[in-house]
Amino acid sequence: MMKKYSSKIDIISIGITLVVLLSLSMIVFTLSNEFIFLKLFLLLLMFCGIGLALCYFPIQFIITAQHFIIVKAFSKKKIPLASIEKVSLASPRFSFYSPSSMNAFNSRGFFGYLGKTPAGHISYATAMRDHIWIKPYHEKQILISVRKKQQFLADLTTVLKNNA
Repeated sequence: MMKKYSSKIDIISIGITLVVLLSLSMIVFTLSNEFIFLKLFLLLLMFCGIGLALCYFPIQFIITAQHFIIVKAFSKKKIPLASIEKVSLASPRFSFYSPSSMNAFNSRGFFGYLGKTPAGHISYATAMRDHIWIKPYHEKQILISVRKKQQFLADLTTVLKNNA
């Protein structure tokens, strides 16, 4: 059995990503040719930022009989189902912009909310809402955004019960 679910990215994340990329592009291309090294440096910095975000960006989530897999652009994170304690919907009021989140390291909407949550958990969230918490026994919790979240939650919960 293998079930695949795509990552959900919302309009807010798309908007923030486009604004950041367009702003950086405008800065680079409005510099005169006298600042060619600065232009090249800013272009390199921009492409490195995009590359880093894409390395962490979840493309797909896969549920197999033995693993929950987060498929990223250049790698996969496999979590054995036996190590998952709980799966649940995140609170609808969960916010990446709460006062305590200022100490969190995440992309703040650039390609989603990738990185760490205010509580220090791992975030593969690509939308502002509709998150799912995955709580492994001995690791940090994982926050994801997935299309068809109710179906995903039902499928993962069923597989976890069958493996118990």
